[in-house]
Amino acid sequence: MSTAKPSKTSTARRREVRKNRPDRGLRWLDVLRRRDVGWATVFVLLFTVVGGAIAVSARMSPRFHPNQVVTQTVVSRVNFQAVNEELTRREQAAAQAAVPAVYRPNHRYLEELRTTLAGLLALADQNYAEIRQEILNAVPLTQEGHDELASFYTGTGTDRSPEAWQERTERVLRGVFETPVLSAEQWDNATRQPRITYIKPFAGDDGQTEFTAYYTEVASVADTGVLSERFSDVVLVLPVALRHTVMQMLLDNVQPTYTRDETATVARQLEAKQNAESQYDAYRPGDVLVHAGTRLAEEHVALLEREREAYRQQRTWPQWWVTQGGLFGTLLVLALAVWLYIFSTGSRVGSNPTRGLAVTALLLLGQALAVVCDGLWPTAPFGGVTFPTLLVTIVLAVVYTQPLAFVLGASHTLVVTVTLGRPVGFVLVLLAGVTLAVWQLKEVRSRSKLVIVGATAGVAMAAVAVLVSLVELPATTLEQWERLGIDAAAAAASGFAAGLIVQGLLPVIERAFRVTTAMTLKELNDNARPLLKRLAHEAPGTYQHSLRIADMAEAAAEAIDADGLLCRVGAMYHDVGKINKPQYFIENQGGGPNKHRKLSPAMSLLVIVGHVKDGIEMAREYGLPRVLIHFIESHHGTTLVEYFYHAAKKQNEEKQIQTTGEVDPDDTPSEFEFRYPGPKPRTKEAAIMLICDGIEAAARACDEPTPARLRQITHSIAMKRLMDGQFEECNLTLAELSKIEKAIVKTLCAIYHSRIKYPAGDQAEPGGVAPASAASA
Repeated sequence: MSTAKPSKTSTARRREVRKNRPDRGLRWLDVLRRRDVGWATVFVLLFTVVGGAIAVSARMSPRFHPNQVVTQTVVSRVNFQAVNEELTRREQAAAQAAVPAVYRPNHRYLEELRTTLAGLLALADQNYAEIRQEILNAVPLTQEGHDELASFYTGTGTDRSPEAWQERTERVLRGVFETPVLSAEQWDNATRQPRITYIKPFAGDDGQTEFTAYYTEVASVADTGVLSERFSDVVLVLPVALRHTVMQMLLDNVQPTYTRDETATVARQLEAKQNAESQYDAYRPGDVLVHAGTRLAEEHVALLEREREAYRQQRTWPQWWVTQGGLFGTLLVLALAVWLYIFSTGSRVGSNPTRGLAVTALLLLGQALAVVCDGLWPTAPFGGVTFPTLLVTIVLAVVYTQPLAFVLGASHTLVVTVTLGRPVGFVLVLLAGVTLAVWQLKEVRSRSKLVIVGATAGVAMAAVAVLVSLVELPATTLEQWERLGIDAAAAAASGFAAGLIVQGLLPVIERAFRVTTAMTLKELNDNARPLLKRLAHEAPGTYQHSLRIADMAEAAAEAIDADGLLCRVGAMYHDVGKINKPQYFIENQGGGPNKHRKLSPAMSLLVIVGHVKDGIEMAREYGLPRVLIHFIESHHGTTLVEYFYHAAKKQNEEKQIQTTGEVDPDDTPSEFEFRYPGPKPRTKEAAIMLICDGIEAAARACDEPTPARLRQITHSIAMKRLMDGQFEECNLTLAELSKIEKAIVKTLCAIYHSRIKYPAGDQAEPGGVAPASAASA
């Protein structure tokens, strides 16, 4: 079977299809060339770089602090050695205890003994019988001893002379100070050490030579037996007749030969403690450093810091770059996700670079504030750190829509978690506060709203914090329950503080982000505001017109879930430009002469259209927010001023007939010249304002405003505005337009409701009281 070749016509058709098929590569290039995509790329890179730098600085600072309760078990990442504080303290204590105490000679006692022994030789200057008895009672000297002293006193030989006596007494003193004799208290302390160090008063020229004595060699002044035995050996250098006398003198006047030098002892002990070798423990990767639930003490913090330092030292540059790359990459993914969501929802943040920069700066500021709070309150994991995220979320919910605020708040939660290295439980706590705060902030109509929102979000975070803590660290002791209470109180206080601060900064936030909250709108809706008072006084008809439109616009906005309060306030201010020339507008003429009869249609057009420009200038003069200025400038859009257009058209036709006798259909006034300058409404609320303005004027001009007639007027004007392209820039759907029509009709029926027509003779009773039959009307 043969196959037919494609015809030339078929080939040409395929070629044409391929030619007209869009190039996908070019389409992507067109997307990348868009201005808003370029700005979004800049903001993504800015957030990644600055946020990454903040995260790196946070991870370089100490993560653990004394009294902090760790929620996760911390393990070692590298091999390292750390000082075992307990063993080191024991080693230092042992080294300190091994240092012998230092004792210095009792020079005062030495001099007393030297003087006493020298005075004993002076007794040889008199006969033994002449020595007074009280002296003999104090000095047990015998006749034989006196004779020996006399031989020293009067002798001139090497063995018997005053110099020989002095030499022998010095030997006695050396014997007395040969080994320490201590006070009872110091002897008790000395015997607790194996040895002591002392300095003899006769050793060397400088008296600094140290000797060591074991505790068995040390005597106490209270131990008479040991002293008697020791002194009996000391006095052997003296003649036999004088030995008992000198020994008794020593025993009767016994004092400590050495005293403890506390300053030198403590200094040597401290030196020994400092020189003691530190005891180390070896750790391998995976070894547990601190168990979950541990309240960190100083030694725990030192151990964790040592591990971190070892990790830094052993980490190579490629490993460091990989770690930081993961950190920056995580932030890049989060930033891309946020901006993709912004573009997918068509948020005004994506189309306005100023708003995009403000959002990026707010997120980065919240991240930096979280790092600062973590450093200031490290022991409160759910306190200071949760505050910045909740603060950022509340600000975003006030400024933008609830979905966008939730997405940005959740993203900020993840950013803070990654930056500070917190566990999953921390994410749950923050998400609870973010969700509840956003859910409550559909609008801010009172000053206490933000405080209530913050307090409620704080309570939610406190509850989740308790649940998360119970899962991670079961509370089995009173201390653990106290910790749970502190964490919950810190989370609640964090939420309350965030709401309170946002309330105080609300005027600054509105000015910085160019938004107007419901609370500000309520204040602007006060009839006592200067501009509204001027409108009511100088243009009362316009003021009543604005009141009716305010009711209609609010009902219509609520029907499509738009901002009803914004519509009401915008309606109250939309015609303030008529204050300058109130008598040129029919609602203010009060049945008087129409000033436009003396003006040409073109001049009347300038007056009518000029109230928009005048209104914008007055709004700026009185400091009205930008959102209300848009109501003023767009409440007519680019619609045609039909009355004066047709008047100008008619005038032109009459002029042509007078001059040429016929009408030239091509020579007519341009519609463009008789249109308002715009702009067209860019929001649904402004579009509702445009619809209601035209419908209210038409309904007021209707002779018989029945429901059917009002319904017809409403639909006619709405379709006319739609076909005129006035809703091209506000994304108003046909379904929403139908709901708006129904709401407006309902409000108009309430305004123009029918009344009972009373008979001519039964209009009122005497005194001005209505008849009973009309009570129900």
